[in-house]
Amino acid sequence: MSHHQPLSFQPQNLKPFKDLQRSIHLSTQYCDSTSTTSRHKTYHLCLRACTSRRSNDNNQAEVAISRRTANYPPSLWDYDFLQSLKSEYTEEKHMLKQSHASPLSLLKLVDTIQKLGIDYHFDDEIKVALDIVDSTKDMDICGGDLYTIALRFRLLRQHGYQVSPDVFQSFGEKLRIGALKHVDKLENDNVMGILSLYEASFFAFEGEDIMDEAQQFTVKHLTEFIRSTDPQSMISKQVRHALELPLQWRAPRFETCWFLAIYAHTSTAQEMDPLLFEFAKLDFNMVQATHQHELVYSSRWWRELDLTTVCHFARSRVAENFLGHVGFYHEPKFGYCRKKCAQVSQFLYTIDDMYDVYGSIEELRLFTEAVERWDINRLEHLPPYMKIVFFALYNTINEIAYEVLRKHGLDVIQYLKNAWSDLCKAYLVEAEWYNNGYTPTLEEYLENGWLSIAVPMLQIHFYFLLDDYQITKEALDCFKTDYPDMIRWTCLIIRLADDLATSTDELKRGDVPKSIQCYMKHAGVTEYMARKHIKYLISETWKKINTNEAKALSIFPKSYINALKNITRGCQCYYSPGDGFGIPDTHIKSWILSMIVEPIPFFLKEAKSLNPFLFHTHKVAIG
Repeated sequence: MSHHQPLSFQPQNLKPFKDLQRSIHLSTQYCDSTSTTSRHKTYHLCLRACTSRRSNDNNQAEVAISRRTANYPPSLWDYDFLQSLKSEYTEEKHMLKQSHASPLSLLKLVDTIQKLGIDYHFDDEIKVALDIVDSTKDMDICGGDLYTIALRFRLLRQHGYQVSPDVFQSFGEKLRIGALKHVDKLENDNVMGILSLYEASFFAFEGEDIMDEAQQFTVKHLTEFIRSTDPQSMISKQVRHALELPLQWRAPRFETCWFLAIYAHTSTAQEMDPLLFEFAKLDFNMVQATHQHELVYSSRWWRELDLTTVCHFARSRVAENFLGHVGFYHEPKFGYCRKKCAQVSQFLYTIDDMYDVYGSIEELRLFTEAVERWDINRLEHLPPYMKIVFFALYNTINEIAYEVLRKHGLDVIQYLKNAWSDLCKAYLVEAEWYNNGYTPTLEEYLENGWLSIAVPMLQIHFYFLLDDYQITKEALDCFKTDYPDMIRWTCLIIRLADDLATSTDELKRGDVPKSIQCYMKHAGVTEYMARKHIKYLISETWKKINTNEAKALSIFPKSYINALKNITRGCQCYYSPGDGFGIPDTHIKSWILSMIVEPIPFFLKEAKSLNPFLFHTHKVAIG
């Protein structure tokens, strides 16, 4: 695979951001769409042979087992359609120049660049800009303006600068008595200030009470604002979007897709830079072309693996699965990780459905033991369909371990195998609960549930596949002893978000009680109160992540920590409107079309036809 060419910057002098003439040369990003190797085909034939020989392997007649079915609908995305994906944006070139700006303008520019999804081109420049902002006194930049103070706080916190919530002390009493200027009659400028404070509040550390007060205040007044404002106005739409999920909880690529449409409707020249917008659209389309190549590869790989023939009970969600990985790490340089982790997570649907709805408890115990042993010579007791699943999993994970060994000289199969073993054990615990009719306490459920959500296994694979840093002994030691806290916390959030969205449908399919039902039973509360408690746990766990990120960065590289946070954000986006995996013809269909299939119109006039509210598929809970 040929790599994205580095961008060239041509400053006219050496002073940071002084008369800077930035030239950005964006060139072709190609993806390796080479057909599956003969090695894949060989073990694929072996799997088929396994099926044909099952009468010889098992002399005893197979005992009829009464099995459940989840009646999942078929995939919306036809194989031929996925194979036909192509884009005209694979050879475009574009130049953009950006001149010097004041510290206040830099704040707004960095914020815009991040939302447009092109910040990965400007890592060094953003660092220089924020160094300037950090070294400038608050009042020199902000002049007491709530919007700018909150924006400065949010961006500095996001990028790891030391910034105290004391910057909001001057607003503290006003927050408590509701005496902010024009708070009872919010005008657009005031709304943007309160919205900026709302977004900043989600970067709070543990114990920062003033940020909790700010969040309560802003939610109250923004909710009142959208009640009394034209729902079709741009500002009302932006407020609704923020109240659904704050920026800190949104996957960047998902936000970019939405913000490009918002930016197209920005009216004033001071707020909208046409050149920046053109570059962002072109970059979006070129990155999308890369993603299309990768989805073609994933679709072909899954088709040739052909597990769906044997595992007819499982969900086939190639496009939906790949969309998740686009949200987790969308940059072109992570293409190899996206392709490999999409393969890994595709197995999750099959194995999850095997434990949830199809396998008998005896079969599931045998499969769990097989994964723990990781030995293809000791599968004689597995039923034929489980042998095929294990063979396919075994070959795929071993191939990943081989690639890591070849590139880094490290044998990581034990880490990968242990991650799968932990997952299957967690799945088995829930299957035993269901089989015995047992409802655990919330604490007991979550102690197993953060593992059974399957993301810890995926995050272990992330570390070895992101491939833009050196694998360190310190990090490997963390994986040897236990899962790092950052993995635990991110996975706990995903488990809770998943339960909020899917528990009702999963209970109908015969799944184990989820966190909501566990809390309802043992705390004796209503479903409304249980859901409120689960949302509180999500918010508190995000504070732990915010507080301890600097500590995690002392062990793990920034791109890995960002991937951990982005998978959390991506899942919160996925689950916020409902279950997009079990029921595919929902918001996920629109997201796949807008993020992977359909390019952004290049010309401004055409771009203004974009629907900036594509992602608003559910109502904000008011009151």
